[in-house]
Amino acid sequence: MLGLLVGRRAWIVLVALFVAGYVYWQESASIRGELAARLDLARGHYVVLGAGYPPHWHAEYVRLLRDRYGIEERVVAGWMVDQPLFDYADAYNQISRTAANRKFGHDVFRETMIEASRNWALEASTSNELIHCPQKGPLKAASRGHGSPGMRSLRCGSKTGPSVAAR
Repeated sequence: MLGLLVGRRAWIVLVALFVAGYVYWQESASIRGELAARLDLARGHYVVLGAGYPPHWHAEYVRLLRDRYGIEERVVAGWMVDQPLFDYADAYNQISRTAANRKFGHDVFRETMIEASRNWALEASTSNELIHCPQKGPLKAASRGHGSPGMRSLRCGSKTGPSVAAR
């Protein structure tokens, strides 16, 4: 009887520890994001995390960041982003973006976003291509939505743009 009681207590303690660990892991996402960014920066790696539906000029944006400033992008999620992952990526990007802007002396992300969207709009205005937006159907190339870095919306063509890191 005593062995059964000890075994049952051990299972209860084990389950309680597992639940507590899971809750802590979920709630510590922003702390973990900050730590991961600081580790990457200490190694000289400038990275932004991306998630969500990317704007149409996103490939140009990523290319310009990489070629001009050595800043890489890591895609951490697609359209579906849970709150802990969003918190992690947001905290990571706040640290990483601040460090990159301090290193280069200006807002490289905003500057690059504006240039990439202008380049895309210029290229799109010279072509008559149509694209397909999942929420709105076919859109004329010149009317495609422009996103802003750091916004939460994951909808195609929304005014607020894509999630997390200009995606």
